[in-house]
Amino acid sequence: ENNEIRGVRSRVADAVARHGVTTLWLTAGLFNEVVDQRVDGLAPLRQLLAGGEALSPPHVARFLRALPGCALINGYGPTEATTFTCCARLTPVDAAGSSVPIGRPIANTRAFILDRRLEPAPIGAPGDLYAAGDAVARGYLGRPDLTAEAFVPDPWSGEPGARMYRTGDLA
Repeated sequence: ENNEIRGVRSRVADAVARHGVTTLWLTAGLFNEVVDQRVDGLAPLRQLLAGGEALSPPHVARFLRALPGCALINGYGPTEATTFTCCARLTPVDAAGSSVPIGRPIANTRAFILDRRLEPAPIGAPGDLYAAGDAVARGYLGRPDLTAEAFVPDPWSGEPGARMYRTGDLA
């Protein structure tokens, strides 16, 4: 095992204890590492937010078993729509499947599951995930071609020129 990774896990647990941390945000990869090796070091937390990529259901389940008094929040969001677009407080039931829910949009944000025609996908049918609202970026600096591909008109907004961001994620 890489000593640097082991050191990061220890530093996270040490910082939580030393500074009285009660709320913490970890990337999904670091969350997995800490759950595997030092989950007890997170015992002082009241709330842990994790995200940056898909959370592992087995790690979520392990965390919730080890620290049932700590709220675990899955924070989903592409960079183009700020850090978090959607959040979900996870329960053991959420960790029982092959993926964990991303939750509902945060304030002033909307999320859509759309088909290829940019129409809402029927309930239960897969579609592409789009983010809209105040947190969505205006585009990519100096990349009008990429901007036009990823940021499309938002037909459900009353604001002229409003855009949705095509996340590239299937939902």
